Amino acid sequence: MLSSVKVHAANEEENQVSDVERTQEQITVNIPVKLKTTGTSQGNETFSFLLKQNDEQNPMPKTSEVQVTGTKEDAFQISYTRTGVYRYTLSQMAGESKNWTYDQSVYSLEVYILRNEQTERLQSLLVAYNAKGEKVDPVFTNVYQTPEIRQKSITVKTGDSADVKTLIGLMLICGGVMAGTYEYKKKIAEKK
Repeated sequence: MLSSVKVHAANEEENQVSDVERTQEQITVNIPVKLKTTGTSQGNETFSFLLKQNDEQNPMPKTSEVQVTGTKEDAFQISYTRTGVYRYTLSQMAGESKNWTYDQSVYSLEVYILRNEQTERLQSLLVAYNAKGEKVDPVFTNVYQTPEIRQKSITVKTGDSADVKTLIGLMLICGGVMAGTYEYKKKIAEKK
């Protein structure tokens, strides 16, 4: 905590008076929420993200839920007044829209509030870890799958109720009769 002290030293005849004025330094840290979407959705879907504190003493933003529309970014803003390491969990709340697959990643966040020795001002460092404990840039990826359009098979009705096998058999018989007639006329023509 940075405090400024004003001391007024009185002469020996006066009572000693000291005026202490304390000002509390504050730093605001933005914890970003990044979203990527794949697939082509018809509308702009709104996605909800949740920030939970791991320790009840950790400062929290005004709201622990952020909503992001489309592929825009947003952030949780948290103000800190003292140095320390603050731990949080960042996750996405599953939506109810059909055809969306929501990223169920959970990121562990560590916010380091440090005092710069040269400037005596507070500084911040944000580190995010995935479920494997690897340092990452927390990005949620949601997938939209276009619904399959079922095509109805169209049957043309001609009014015939004849069986195809019967028609093929009749065609073969007619072909045989035509071939027989041709051969018969050919023999008659040869005899003359």
